[in-house]
Amino acid sequence: MPSFAQFQLLYDQYERDCSFKSYHDYSHPAYNEIVSYGKDAIPFLLKNIDHSWLPMMALQEILADNQPYIPEKYWGNHKALKEIWLKWAEENGYDKYMVLF
Repeated sequence: MPSFAQFQLLYDQYERDCSFKSYHDYSHPAYNEIVSYGKDAIPFLLKNIDHSWLPMMALQEILADNQPYIPEKYWGNHKALKEIWLKWAEENGYDKYMVLF
């Protein structure tokens, strides 16, 4: 499993390169590398869910068959989506404050 520092470098690279864009860049190498870690990336993504859309987008891709239902009225609402994902995490044994080594 990659270290927290490795995830953070990828996350920071994506944010530096893409935060100014008005869309999510699914083709960015750092995003794709984070997603390639699969479920090992979940604690890191949850830890960073307050800061950007990247964690939610990556969680959707990683958990294609096991993601929470998101009513259409919440699409685009970062705060509501964050709460839905954190509820899903709690129900599935994940803790937003897990420490990665």
